[in-house]
Amino acid sequence: MRAYSCLVILAVVSLPAQLLVSAESSEAANTSAALPATSTPICEETVCPRLYMPVCGLVDGEPMTAPSRCVLNNKIRCSAILQRTLGNKIPTVRFLHSGACSPKADKSIRRRQSRDMDLENIEDDAGKEEINAGEEEIDAGKEEMDANQALADDAEADMDAGKEEIAAGGEESDAAKEEIDANQALADDAEADMDAGKEEIAATQADLVDKEALADDAEADMDHAKALNDGE
Repeated sequence: MRAYSCLVILAVVSLPAQLLVSAESSEAANTSAALPATSTPICEETVCPRLYMPVCGLVDGEPMTAPSRCVLNNKIRCSAILQRTLGNKIPTVRFLHSGACSPKADKSIRRRQSRDMDLENIEDDAGKEEINAGEEEIDAGKEEMDANQALADDAEADMDAGKEEIAAGGEESDAAKEEIDANQALADDAEADMDAGKEEIAATQADLVDKEALADDAEADMDHAKALNDGE
């Protein structure tokens, strides 16, 4: 029964040129009826030379001997395309080794590949944790930047208040002039505080950009690991 199921699965994968994109794909996805034909094929297989150089592949984990690597590559490529269109209705096909399938050898190879996939999944999880940690640091940096911006705004408000007070007391007595000078000094100090706050904001922004770049690199490494996993 399992062998018969594999033959049916392979028949679906090996004839992608006959499956056409439906104009009502949203309705077809919820029914088991065949897709109505339009003018755009979902997948077209490459024409392969008629040479028998068998390779072993896996169809949803079950070994399957293909007459050549070209034929198997057609099935792998079209399976991936059809999965994106039809979802889990289409089986996953991938290359296992050159030569016809052998139960004992295939079992050993699949066990080794399973261990490799487990290691890749561990690396993916570590990459995700690193990305999450980077995002948390970015959020903390944004909060610190907002706090520094608030301090800078307060300093600027103090400076404006000091300047207005200086202008109001410009016509007063010598004592008032001395007070004006003192207020000017306060305004200068406030402006210096504001400049220091702006410099701290700029430094925080630069650090934030670096952390975002690290997060992007970690995500790119994770995508590369997934691409290697899919390629196998």
